[in-house]
Amino acid sequence: MRTLELGMANGGSTAPVSSIPRDFSRRETDCLVLLVRGYTDEEIASDLAITHATVRFHLDGARRKAGARSRTHLAALVVARGVAHP
Repeated sequence: MRTLELGMANGGSTAPVSSIPRDFSRRETDCLVLLVRGYTDEEIASDLAITHATVRFHLDGARRKAGARSRTHLAALVVARGVAHP
């Protein structure tokens, strides 16, 4: 299993990145950290010992909270805000 660098995560809307509030759950943060590092859903599921469907659930929740249009947009927002680093 790969080691995660976890910290507070951010959620929000399509507003400027600096205005994204900090409200991602711990599991959403776990999934986001791996997503921005290029992991597939299957790899995230394996590393976190959860199902593929659960990964999709957490990433979709994070996407909605952030107001992101896609998973790619979500990843760009969290990287720009410094939540996770590739």
